[in-house]
Amino acid sequence: MLKLGLIVLATCVALPTMAQPAWTPRVEVQGTELRVNDVVVLRARSTVGGIVPTDRVRLSAERLRDLTRVGLEPGAVRVDIETETRHRTEVRTVTKMVERTITRRVNKKRRRVKIEVPVQVKQTVNVTYEIETEARLIASGKVLATASPTEAKALSLAKPSLLVENWAKSLRHALAIPGIAVSDTGQIVPWMEKRTLKFSGAARGPVTVQRQSGLGSPVEASVNLSNSTITLLGKSVGRDILVISREGASDKLTVAVQPYAATLLAPQPVVLTGTGVGGEKVAKLVLASARAAVQPLSGASFKIETDPDSVPPPASGKSLAVPINVSISGPEMLPVHQTLKIPVVSRSLPKAETNALFFSNNPERITAAQTLYVARLSMGTARLLYHHWNNTGQNLWFVAELVNDGETSAQVQVLGADAGPVRDTVWVGYRATSDFFSAYQSDSGMVVEVPAHSRMAFQAIRLPNDLTISGLFQLRLISGTAPLVRVGADTPGSPTTIPDILRATPLTESMQAQLRDTDRQSPHVYPKPSINLTAKHSVGGRWGFFSVGRSPIAATDPAQALEGNYGVFYNIQLTLENTTSAPADIKLIFEPAGGMAGAVFLIDGKRVEIPRTNMPTETTLATFRLAPGARKVVPVRTLPLSGSNYPINLIVKS
Repeated sequence: MLKLGLIVLATCVALPTMAQPAWTPRVEVQGTELRVNDVVVLRARSTVGGIVPTDRVRLSAERLRDLTRVGLEPGAVRVDIETETRHRTEVRTVTKMVERTITRRVNKKRRRVKIEVPVQVKQTVNVTYEIETEARLIASGKVLATASPTEAKALSLAKPSLLVENWAKSLRHALAIPGIAVSDTGQIVPWMEKRTLKFSGAARGPVTVQRQSGLGSPVEASVNLSNSTITLLGKSVGRDILVISREGASDKLTVAVQPYAATLLAPQPVVLTGTGVGGEKVAKLVLASARAAVQPLSGASFKIETDPDSVPPPASGKSLAVPINVSISGPEMLPVHQTLKIPVVSRSLPKAETNALFFSNNPERITAAQTLYVARLSMGTARLLYHHWNNTGQNLWFVAELVNDGETSAQVQVLGADAGPVRDTVWVGYRATSDFFSAYQSDSGMVVEVPAHSRMAFQAIRLPNDLTISGLFQLRLISGTAPLVRVGADTPGSPTTIPDILRATPLTESMQAQLRDTDRQSPHVYPKPSINLTAKHSVGGRWGFFSVGRSPIAATDPAQALEGNYGVFYNIQLTLENTTSAPADIKLIFEPAGGMAGAVFLIDGKRVEIPRTNMPTETTLATFRLAPGARKVVPVRTLPLSGSNYPINLIVKS
C-alpha cells in the first residue's frame, strides 16, 4: 500500500504535469489475437492476400499504435465493404395471365365468352446480384484489418461485413476505456474520518496522487493496488482537487472535508425520585437530556423533531427509553439525523432532613446583570429559595445552577419548582411554594450528575424587564464533590451564560475565580430551617394566637437574620379538647398581619391553599367537630411564601 501524506503530495505537485507521458491505449498482440486495453478486438483465422494470420495481426497492431499516438477516437472507427456485381440464370415459377373460352348464361341464353385466368408456369430468367468480396476495418481513413468471405464462412457468418462489424464494435469499446477513472469524482469526507473509493482503467503500474495546485492539503490519500482503491482521510476542514495518475493517464477528484454539524454524546438518563413527577415535567426533562446530548458546531441549526407533550414516569424501580429524533445541519457541514434513546429511571431515596436554607433575595430588585447568590452544598441537603424582580430596563437570562469545581463528579437530587416570570409578586411566590410543597411531600424530583470542573443549570429562563421570578428547591448531595449553588441574572448570549438546563458546561478559570470571590459575599445561609410550635385549645376557653414568620431565625453569619422566615418550615402541633357536654366546632383561622399574603398549609394530612388575601380578611382554614369529652391532636405544616407579607397570624377558636 502506498501512503501519500501531505509532504509527499506537495513534492509531487512540484513536478511539471506536462513532463508525464501522455496516456495512449495499450495495443498488444497475442498469437493471432489483437488486444486493445486488454479487450480482444479481433482474431485472424486465415491467410488473406498471401499474409498469414500472425503477420496480419502484427500489421494491424502497428497501424493502430500509430493512430492511437495521435489520439484515435472511438467515433473514427468504421466498416468499409467491397462488393462485386454478378449475373446468373435461374428457372423460376412465375404467374402468367392466359385467355380461356368458357360458357356463360347471358340474358337467359347460353353464350361462349373469353376471360383471362392466372396460370403457374416455369421460366428461365437472368438475375443480377451483389456479393461482398471483402470487408475492411477502417480507423481515421486507414485500413487496420480485412476479412474475406472464406474467413466469415469459417465462423458461420453469411458475409464478412458481419465479422468486421464485431471487430469495430470491440475496438470502439476498447478505445473508450480510460487509462484511469475514479468511481466518484466528487467526494465528501467527514473530518478525521476515512472514505474509500474504487479506481479502474486500462493503465498499469504505480498510481500517484497529487494536488492540482498549491501546497498543503486537507486530505491524506492511501492507494491500495491490490484491490484498486484509494482511501481518503480528512485531516482538516477544506476543499481540494486531487489528480490521480497512472502510466500517463489521469483523472481529477474533487474532495470536500467537512465536519459533522454536531457531536452526539450518550444521553444522560433522566433519574426520577418519588411518585409525583408529572408527565409534562418528565417530557421537559427528556427533551433537556436530548438537547444536552447534542453539541452542535457554531452556525449549525439544531431541531428536535420529536416533541412529546407528556411522558408517563415509570413505576418505582423500573425504567423506560423515550425516542427523540434530532436533526442538525449547517453550511459546509455534514447533516446529522439521529434518534436518541433517552433513559428514564425511577429511583428510591431515603428521607433526608434539610440542613440549611439558601436565601437568594438580596437584592430583590435587580438593577444590573450579576451573580445574585453563591453557597456551597457542603452541609449535604439545602433548600434554595429565590425571589427576584428584573428592574434593569432590559431582558436578563436567569439561571439557577450547580457548579462543580472539584476533581470528581457530583450527584445531586433536585426537587421543587419555580414560577414566573410574571408581574404579580404575591401569586408567583404562592405558585412556586405550592408546587414545591407537593414535590417535597412525595420526594418527587430528579437526580443529576455534574462532571468535575463543569456547570449545570437546573433552571435557565429569559427574565423580561419588570417581571418577577420565584423558586423553591431542595438540593441533596448524594455522592461526590459538594458543588456550589449559584443564582445569577446574566447577560443573554454572554460567554458565561448557560443556554440550556441539564447541559454540562466546562467551568472556565475566570468564572471559577468570580465564584470564589462571590462565595465569601453570600452570608444568607440559615441552618436547620424549621420551627416546631405547639398550641392547645379547649372549647369555651381562651382563643389561641400564634404567628408564622415573626421571630427571624439566625444565619451562620451572626449579623444576618431572616426577617419573615421565608422558606422555613413551621411544624405546628395543635391539641384540641372538648370538655363540654355537647358537640362543638373548633376553627383554625388565617389572618394577614402585614398586608397582601398567600399561604400553603398541610392540615391533618389535607392541603389548604390561599393564593392571596389582604388585611383585615380572616379565612377559615379548617373546622374540627369534637364530640363531648373528645380530644384531637392536629398536625399543621406551613412555610412563609416569598413575595407575601409575613408574619401572618393563626387563630384557634371555638
